Amino acid sequence: MRINAVLKQIVLSIALISTTVYANEQNKNQVEVDLGWLDLKPMSNNHTYAFYVAGTQPYFQNWHAQAVNPDYTSTLELALRYPLKENQLNFSMDWRHLRSNDNASKQGNQTTDVTNIEFVGPPFEMSPPVFGIRHVEANLKYNYDNITLNLEKILDTPSWMKAKIIPGINILYLKQNFISTFSDLVGAEPTPFTYPLPPDPSFSFQIQAISEFIGIGPSLGLSGQLEIMQGLSLIGAAFGSLNVGTLSVQENFTATSAELTNDGIGVSKQQATVPNKIQVVPGFDGKLGLLYEFKNYKNIKVSVEGGYRLIAYMNAIATLNPQTLVQPGQNPGVPEFSTGTMAIVSMTQQDRPFNLNGPYFMVKLNF
Repeated sequence: MRINAVLKQIVLSIALISTTVYANEQNKNQVEVDLGWLDLKPMSNNHTYAFYVAGTQPYFQNWHAQAVNPDYTSTLELALRYPLKENQLNFSMDWRHLRSNDNASKQGNQTTDVTNIEFVGPPFEMSPPVFGIRHVEANLKYNYDNITLNLEKILDTPSWMKAKIIPGINILYLKQNFISTFSDLVGAEPTPFTYPLPPDPSFSFQIQAISEFIGIGPSLGLSGQLEIMQGLSLIGAAFGSLNVGTLSVQENFTATSAELTNDGIGVSKQQATVPNKIQVVPGFDGKLGLLYEFKNYKNIKVSVEGGYRLIAYMNAIATLNPQTLVQPGQNPGVPEFSTGTMAIVSMTQQDRPFNLNGPYFMVKLNF
């Protein structure tokens, strides 16, 4: 099941809401439409794309991890709410949609003097074969969609507060596309462990890590509204979910170099994959903010809400990490990173979290 299936769910849900809106018009109940803007920062713990090494070799070098730091990204939220039983039970649908695109890069110096070179390399390959690589660029993309279909049970409370318990169904789609590209091979002097590397302007090595999850499962939430003064309330909500679905992951390697060209290979393509697996992804969605309700205007009740939102998922992303490569030593015929290809000795798979946090603003219209 792919994103098309998620979009199909959205269309079916909107169709269902449209039907209930028509019934609402017949019964003279009120339908609430919420349109929200969120400024969310997507985060995980696998944003490191390279290490930058500088200092006097070999005893005074410094290692600096380079990681993409995503910006806050505008996110759309649309919610529809229909009263099934006045003052007791509501049906609601909520759709949250985010697309983010962030970049980072690092440049080393141009010297080949091993005592003061500055070079960059991937976390799994920081040995002498990458001494000559001086530039890396990274691009990180997230696609995130979340749909919830809920029944809201309104609890009996004092007039100055409102509370709901909210069971429902949660649909989650998440894709991470993380690309790192290494270039600027200025060459490297021979060492006791490796042969010399000549400069290679055509060198480029790209690593693409793709992780994709789509799942569905139950959710349960609780929301509360506490009146502070006339029209102004403190509002908060917390939801938990268990999403069961398919998690797929792959690692693609694409490279060019002078050595590959000389061997009659235009582009080297390698790939690492594992079978798709069924994954349980626990989720949390919480918010805290202020709500202001305006006076009714022509039978339309308008309110605005703003505050802070935190969304978190466990084990929603997976990565494949090469651990050990075959080292060329004095043999230039052994595949290695700096010549545009490599031989992997071992690799691990690791599950990762996915988090979103940031401010939000929402306009609510009650027709």
